[in-house]
Amino acid sequence: MRSLAIVTGASRGLGLEFCRQLLQRRGADAVVATCRDPQGASASGLRELEASSDGRLTIETLDVASEASIEELGEGIAAQGAPVSLLVNCAGILAPDGKGETSLRAVDAERLQKTMAVNAFGPLLMARHVGALMVPDSRIINLSARVGSIGDNRLGGWFAYRMSKAALNQATKTMAIELKRRKVCVVAVHPGTVATDLTLPYRGNIKADKLLTPAESIARMLDVCEAVPLDDTGCFIDYAGEPVAW
Repeated sequence: MRSLAIVTGASRGLGLEFCRQLLQRRGADAVVATCRDPQGASASGLRELEASSDGRLTIETLDVASEASIEELGEGIAAQGAPVSLLVNCAGILAPDGKGETSLRAVDAERLQKTMAVNAFGPLLMARHVGALMVPDSRIINLSARVGSIGDNRLGGWFAYRMSKAALNQATKTMAIELKRRKVCVVAVHPGTVATDLTLPYRGNIKADKLLTPAESIARMLDVCEAVPLDDTGCFIDYAGEPVAW
């Protein structure tokens, strides 16, 4: 029976590149790519990938901020009867309006709630509703960020985003303890600074040699995450495999 890899936030950027590279690798026989609006303009590249995948990639509608949507996806996958070998929680936002808070004056409840719902609650609920379908030696990859590190926070700002990724890191560690009993490995990974639409407004102070292409970032993340032994489940590493401070 074929196994499945599930990718959230697959319409563009890192999620789309995850789908592209997973189709090229042997780990999963098929890829389930999820996004909020499969028919929207932003998902045109994903639809093209589906058309060229010989049926190995399917697109499903998913809003990671809605538990009902996540539960519906889990039920649909369970009905297929196929085991899940990989879950990539890639969906995320920098902020609802695309701008991070530069001071306490910019903090508001709506921004905090929306960012936490997508970046922290979404991956945890995906693990709840899809984790039961995962088989021994399967993996969950949670896309975290170095700015979620409390020990590495030297600049401040970005309250909602930092908090959401710190919460995701705690969720990663906690779910890893439980899922280790079923031989499912869970990893939080920092992708580096990647040249995507998401990072375009913030590249001014980044040296060219520190900016990764999506292809470079995804290839390195898949390599290092696939190499993490079960004994190290729940770790927080970067795209080069180096530990990141909590």
